[in-house]
Amino acid sequence: MARDSARRDFSLTTEVVRAAAPAAAKPQARSGWMIQVGAFGAEQEAKQRLSAVQTKASKMLDGADPFTETVDKGGTTLYRARFAGLDKDKAEAACKYLKRNEVDCVTIKN
Repeated sequence: MARDSARRDFSLTTEVVRAAAPAAAKPQARSGWMIQVGAFGAEQEAKQRLSAVQTKASKMLDGADPFTETVDKGGTTLYRARFAGLDKDKAEAACKYLKRNEVDCVTIKN
């Protein structure tokens, strides 16, 4: 009998924990324009690209917010390397500069 009570308590506790568990985190909302400087199979590669690009174009990206974003493409997870918080002119100028310096870049209106 004590065993049945313990099972019932465990079952109720499990349900409470499930109900209290937070939903999957949503991507952070970012405003304005952003640029993407690559998509990679490993997050560390994306972070390395962000660091290299920030070093190469520090003046162009002053105040920009570097981040990685995951995307599933045909069952493969890719990590996008992006900078957010730019206005249209700054995003276009940064991409133009990066392309002249052999860095792939696209502008994205958020």
